[in-house]
Amino acid sequence: MNKTFSVRNILTDAWKLFVEHKKFYLEVVIVFGVIAVAADWLREEDSMRLVDIVLSIINMVATWYGSVVLMKASLAVASGRPITPDVYNLTVSVIVSLILASMLVALGIFVGTILLIVPGVIFSLRTGLTQYVILDEQTASIPAIKRSIALTKGYSWSFLRLMICFVVLALLSMFPLFG
Repeated sequence: MNKTFSVRNILTDAWKLFVEHKKFYLEVVIVFGVIAVAADWLREEDSMRLVDIVLSIINMVATWYGSVVLMKASLAVASGRPITPDVYNLTVSVIVSLILASMLVALGIFVGTILLIVPGVIFSLRTGLTQYVILDEQTASIPAIKRSIALTKGYSWSFLRLMICFVVLALLSMFPLFG
């Protein structure tokens, strides 16, 4: 197996797939984004009123669920399958696995970061595919974390370059917001 991949090729391929399915991606981002932003705008900062707590939960759930829908759609597109309404369906076991895996990965990153930062970065890179594994293979949390670590073995530097690229792109995408 070839242990290298080109960040340029990944970004080029991802862009092509996005352009082919841009209507779906933009609809999901707009719908869930509007729900999350509206909920955030309606609540009062630092308030403990029940309505503000509910609005905060709506914001969080809309953001999370929209992200999961985008991940499921991306898995379908990357596999050459069409995006179907199934991308909106989540079973309770998948939701529990995603939440538990996120908590375990966050704990691992926290502990790794306490141990001189580098172990936290490495653990973050190695477990970066955990949610995709859960969604694609309907796997439980711990097996998904192990599978992510196995899938990323030997690709740490490539994943680091790719993540740096994503961070730079995210920062550049914010410039229009600030004039």
